[in-house]
Amino acid sequence: MIKLVAFDWNGTLFNDTQAQFQGFNHTLKQFRRKPISLSQFRQTYDVPFSRMWLANGGLISEMPEQNRIFFGSYNKHFGQIPLKKHAKKILAWLQKQKIKAIIFSNHPSRLITRDMARLKIETLIKKVLGRPPGDHTHITQRSKEHRLQKYLQTIKVAPGEVLCVGDTIEEVEIAKDAHFISAALTTGDCSAQRLKKLKPDYLITDLFKIANIISKHNEHP
Repeated sequence: MIKLVAFDWNGTLFNDTQAQFQGFNHTLKQFRRKPISLSQFRQTYDVPFSRMWLANGGLISEMPEQNRIFFGSYNKHFGQIPLKKHAKKILAWLQKQKIKAIIFSNHPSRLITRDMARLKIETLIKKVLGRPPGDHTHITQRSKEHRLQKYLQTIKVAPGEVLCVGDTIEEVEIAKDAHFISAALTTGDCSAQRLKKLKPDYLITDLFKIANIISKHNEHP
């Protein structure tokens, strides 16, 4: 029985793939490198972000400056980025079903909560597990799964009771390692082809498909 849905933020609930893409190309330009297509962005997107930078001709030594330039460009979109289609609808449905919805993300917590308030979904999210101030681990390593596991221990939810929803290979791999149920959204930062290769439990094109997944599991646990 699914009791909790752990959502990724960027590209999953938050429709910011285009803003990330533009920020990445702006950063490449600042380092005098050739810009990439959206298709290439989705084919090389990865966490830690150093992997993606290297895949597009960057150097590890450039990462601190790369991160600064990228966020300088990305933050110019503040107040303009909407939720993904049906994001608020599925969150309201989960609340009605008394199923917890949380966010676990590589994005700073303060920026997530800022946009949640703007988009009026703060009452629909039980917990935000984002990066704390001064934490830059996303550049060279993965860490958000550790924050999620620690939280799950405090509320005593078993792995089989968690649905992990994300748009990148990171969330699918986290779900597999932790024995969560996985749903990969194909309209975000990673291509459908890459996600399909990892064989998530569910491959979805619309967030409201989560209602069908949960209904299926909870009617026939």
